[in-house]
Amino acid sequence: MSVIHIKNMVCSRCIESVENIFKKQSIEIKNIKLGQVIADEISKDKMLLLESNLQQKGFQTVSYTHL
Repeated sequence: MSVIHIKNMVCSRCIESVENIFKKQSIEIKNIKLGQVIADEISKDKMLLLESNLQQKGFQTVSYTHL
């Protein structure tokens, strides 16, 4: 599993937006809350694309940790 901390997630609409980005990349979310997503393992290539997609929506990846 992976834990991703995301800056600028401040409301329920932000959670929906981030959730949609993960779904479009076929990354299964295990848990999501403001500022944090726990998801299945994410490859380096998918993570780079995910970071780019998040930035396009005004979010920023703060940290990424494998569990």
